[in-house]
Amino acid sequence: MSELLLASGSHIRRLLFDHAGFAPRIEPARIDEVLPEDTPPVVAAAALSLAKAREGAGRFPRAVVVGSDQVMVFRGRSLSKAYTRAGARARLTELAGRAHEFFPAAAVVAPGFEEVVAQHARVRFRALSAAEIEAYLDTGEWQGCVGSYQIENRGANLVERVEGDINAVLGMPLFPLLALLRRVGVSPLARGARRPR
Repeated sequence: MSELLLASGSHIRRLLFDHAGFAPRIEPARIDEVLPEDTPPVVAAAALSLAKAREGAGRFPRAVVVGSDQVMVFRGRSLSKAYTRAGARARLTELAGRAHEFFPAAAVVAPGFEEVVAQHARVRFRALSAAEIEAYLDTGEWQGCVGSYQIENRGANLVERVEGDINAVLGMPLFPLLALLRRVGVSPLARGARRPR
C-alpha cells in the first residue's frame, strides 16, 4: 500500500484520519495561501487544497498526498481567524443567533491521479448572553480557529443546529475523501492491509 501523506498541520484533520483508521505521515504544505478576495469560497477551498496536495507530491512523488482547506462564510464574506480575545468576542457576538457556512475541500494527488472533492455545511448559533461568551472565551478554545470556536469541544454549547455533515464543519469532506482514497487503493479495510502510513 502506498504511503499516505497529509499535507496539513491541522490537529483536527489528523484526528479525523486517525479515527478512520489511518496513520498518515504529516508534512504540512509550504504554499502561499493568498487568493483574490473575490474568489468564491468553494473555489478557494478547492484551489488551496489542490495546491497543498501538489506541493506535497512534489516533495514525495511516490506517496498518496491529501491536501485540505476550508473557508468560513458569514453574511456573504469570508472570515479569517481572530488573533485577540477582543476579536474573538466580537466574532462570537456577531455569530450569536445567526447562521454561518463552511466550505471544506480536499484533494488527492498520487502518481497518475489528481482529484478534488468539496462539501458545504451550515451552522446556526443559538442566542448567547455576554456572560456565556465570556465563559467560552475563558476556555481558550477560540485561539487558532476561524470561527473562534471548536464545535468538537465546548463550542458545541454555542450551537443550535448543524445542517450538513459535521465533518465539513470540522474542516474536511471526510466521506467523499475516503471514496477518493479507495479509488487509489488506500483503505484500512482492504484485505490484508496494514494500517496505512
